[in-house]
Amino acid sequence: MGKKVIRLTESDIENIVRTILDEQNQQSNIANATQNTLELPNFDKLFKIGQYEDTDGSIAQAIEAQIPKIVEFIQNNPQNPKFIAQIVAGESQITNPAGFEQKGSLALARAKTVADIFNTKMSDLIEDETLNVVVPSIEEVKIGTTAYDRTEFVKACGARKEKMDTPECQNFLKPYNQEQFISIKVAGQGSALICNAELQIKGRKAPAPNFEYIYEKELGVNREMTGIKFKAFTIPDRPIIISDKGERSSPPYFTRETKSRNVSDERRYYLELAMLKFLYPDSPAFAGVETISLYQSAGNSDVPPFMRMIDSEGSSRTLGKQFIQIAENIGATNNEQIKKVIDEINTPDSSTRNVTDGNRVKKVPNEIVGLSRDVFNNNFESLFKPMWMYCPVIKTQNPRVFSVTREMTETVKVGSFAPLDETIFSITAVCS
Repeated sequence: MGKKVIRLTESDIENIVRTILDEQNQQSNIANATQNTLELPNFDKLFKIGQYEDTDGSIAQAIEAQIPKIVEFIQNNPQNPKFIAQIVAGESQITNPAGFEQKGSLALARAKTVADIFNTKMSDLIEDETLNVVVPSIEEVKIGTTAYDRTEFVKACGARKEKMDTPECQNFLKPYNQEQFISIKVAGQGSALICNAELQIKGRKAPAPNFEYIYEKELGVNREMTGIKFKAFTIPDRPIIISDKGERSSPPYFTRETKSRNVSDERRYYLELAMLKFLYPDSPAFAGVETISLYQSAGNSDVPPFMRMIDSEGSSRTLGKQFIQIAENIGATNNEQIKKVIDEINTPDSSTRNVTDGNRVKKVPNEIVGLSRDVFNNNFESLFKPMWMYCPVIKTQNPRVFSVTREMTETVKVGSFAPLDETIFSITAVCS
């Protein structure tokens, strides 16, 4: 089954260029597809008068001489996923030979001859869809405006064209020769990532149950790419790379480049991930993810010391308030086990503290028990074991590099599982 060729006019090409330039102004890290154009010589001069076939092979020879230029142009523009070789044809008002009475038909026949030679000589690039040769329709052939008078032609060039080589005939034909042409413009098509340029993406907190944020743009894969470097910042994200076939890649953990300087944030990230995984165990955000036990992490400098806080009277109240706030923020207060723990956390403490009232100092009960050792032990089997035992792992590390090449996929979509706050991440096209 032959490849489908989409016909594009010069106006279409200009629109493509304009659209991509606009997108480049909005996002400087996405490469523009058609900022450079390679214009090849006019092949029309190689056709004999009234003919459209390559009778002596001179046209094929001339096209073959241009192939190194085309290959070099493609190699010098690796950010362009695909290229089009747009054939532009023109015809003068001189009367065409028999069989080509419709204006433009002779120029179109010549354009098709050139296209056939191109398709043969550059079959490798065409078969892998790097290059697409586009032939104009007869309506797109440009017809010259110089009026033609048969009498004047005979006077200058002879009734039987016997004076074709004379200066007088060549001078007469000059404006008509300029109006009949077969030219080719090779230009990039589509947009792709620029090698080693960082593209920063600001997303949003993704909703349950999937927690999935996908960047809306489909990104072309640079032909020199070997991978995509994904960098999450302070807020842990789980990267998503999607091929043009819909195949997905994600690491088995949440990742970020740096920790938060706010200790409260660090506690919240672990508590919230643990609670979300408990509430949405079938979410793709947690599929195959590595886990860590929050109550067995003593000595792990990457995880806040939750059990130390539980065993400290003041810290347990702080932890309890944070537990309640997280549950309220993610709509978990209707869960039976979580609601029971919240009620126990909120129980007035039997201990007291001194409060100054005017000139008097009096003892008052503490506000809440907090997430104390007793609350933890009372709810261990029903909540803290299934929740804290399987908290998703957060890795603070160098940016993750995914293997991505043009052979694997022509385009990618990128995103992250982002259950925590507004997501900010960046990708960089890694090139050899």
